[in-house]
Amino acid sequence: MGRSLKPSTPFAQRLIQARGEASRMDVAKALGCPLETLGNYERGRTFPDQEMLGRLKKVLGVSLDWLITGDGAMRCGYPAPLATEGLDEHFFVQIVGGIVDVLHGLGQPAEAEAVAILAASWYNDLIATCHSADERILGLRVMLRRLSRQGGEGTPATGSQST
Repeated sequence: MGRSLKPSTPFAQRLIQARGEASRMDVAKALGCPLETLGNYERGRTFPDQEMLGRLKKVLGVSLDWLITGDGAMRCGYPAPLATEGLDEHFFVQIVGGIVDVLHGLGQPAEAEAVAILAASWYNDLIATCHSADERILGLRVMLRRLSRQGGEGTPATGSQST
């Protein structure tokens, strides 16, 4: 694993918080910047320029007001995509496959209907909040890690869905 970060500015702390469970490498790739650059932002050694701030907003789905000043809500909403865009079948298959792999890895059943419901929900969320294929893949990785860490609890696929 990489060195732990010691953020020296409030901006750096918020950037790490916004990255959440996503790896620094995955976020740097989605941003199109070197890993070292993102690390410098997260340590507070450098501050991103205007173009990079825009990319951070899109990739992490955060409000720039919050990221820069700490004011307001962390996450900013994006309008839902138009229904006429159609289904990205390849991406949907990636979601289904990822969910099935995680559940099998946990020794849990992956019932088709439950997996389809969860995959459709994730698909809609990712399409609505992520603006590029790289962002969607990053978002999917975070969701799959969370599912794995939660042991599949709270998902329709395990029959223990919370209300």
